[in-house]
Amino acid sequence: MNETAQYSLLSANTDAAVVALEGYVNFDTADEIYTFIQTQIKVHSSRNLVVEVSNVEYVSSAGIGVFMALQEEVREQGGRVAMVNVQESLLHILNLVGAKEYFLLCETIEDAESRLSA
Repeated sequence: MNETAQYSLLSANTDAAVVALEGYVNFDTADEIYTFIQTQIKVHSSRNLVVEVSNVEYVSSAGIGVFMALQEEVREQGGRVAMVNVQESLLHILNLVGAKEYFLLCETIEDAESRLSA
């Protein structure tokens, strides 16, 4: 089993950075994912964050920690974090740890961007 993560910046401006994640968000990949996303937010002075997660196969407690830390940082800057295409397994984990209400859950990137800019 190849437990790696892939991540990419899909778009960014001062309103929102849009990042796609794939694979495993776990202890082995959490730091690099966090650093990548945090850098994109800072470089583009993005107020909000949109994370497309349809191809995330697994999220550990370390991965939830990454999402929560990013959410806290974005919130401190007056923004919000939207998750797009949240699969049932991730939704279940967010519900279990009581974190679902901290994120705006959307079906499309366009919907997330629209709701964040409102």
